[in-house]
Amino acid sequence: MAALTDVRESIEKPNLYFQNNVVGSFNILEFCRRHDIEKIVFTSSAAVYAESLSPLKEDEIPKPSSPYGIQKLIVENLIKNYNETYGISFTIFRLFNVYGPRARKGVIKNLIDCLKNNEPFHLYGNGNQVRDFIYIRDAIKILLMHHKFKNEIVNVGTGKPTSINQLINYVQHITKRKLKIIYHPSIKGEIKKSVADISKLKKKIKFKPIDIKSGIEFYLKEEKIL
Repeated sequence: MAALTDVRESIEKPNLYFQNNVVGSFNILEFCRRHDIEKIVFTSSAAVYAESLSPLKEDEIPKPSSPYGIQKLIVENLIKNYNETYGISFTIFRLFNVYGPRARKGVIKNLIDCLKNNEPFHLYGNGNQVRDFIYIRDAIKILLMHHKFKNEIVNVGTGKPTSINQLINYVQHITKRKLKIIYHPSIKGEIKKSVADISKLKKKIKFKPIDIKSGIEFYLKEEKIL
C-alpha cells in the first residue's frame, strides 16, 4: 500500500519510483522469506494492462505503458517467484481507480479539491479517457476477503466505464457549481480506456459495487461540500 502511484511522476522520476515500488517491495518479500511469513497480499494496478476496448480479464497478457505499470508487473513476477521458490502464498489485487475520503491522488480528488479551493481543473487530453472508478469502501471490503483467493490475481473494480468528462458533469450537477477547465496535451504513457472484468471476483464474493454518482456524493459529503 506504500507505492508511489502517479503515472506522470513515474515518467519524470523513474529512479525514485523504481527504488520505492520495486526495491521496497523486494525488501518486504525478503523480510517474509527470512521470518517465515506465510502469505503476502499485494495491491497491484490496472496499469499493468494494455489499452483495451473490452473489459480487462486477469489472464490478459500484461503490456504496461508507463514506468509505474512496469514496476507493478515486476513485483507481481517477484511475488510469483517467491511463491514457487520459497512457498510464500499470495493474493495479488489489481486495483483500478480507487477514490474516496482521504485520497492522496486521483482525478476525482483533484476535481473536488478544485471545487473546495475555487481553482480551475487541469484536464490532460480531451476528457474522453475512460476508467473504472471504485469507491474506497468497496475496495476495502474486497481486500479484507483476500483469504478467498489463494495464489491468484484478482481485479478490483466495478466493471462500469466512466469518462473524465462524465465525472466533471457529475460533480458539477451534484454540487450545482461550474468548474473552469484548463486543457493540456495528453500524458505520454497514459492509457485511454481501462475497465475491469470482475467476473472472477464475483464468483467468490457477493459484491454489488457502489455506483459512481452515489460514490461521488458520499465523497462530497465527507469533504463537507454538500
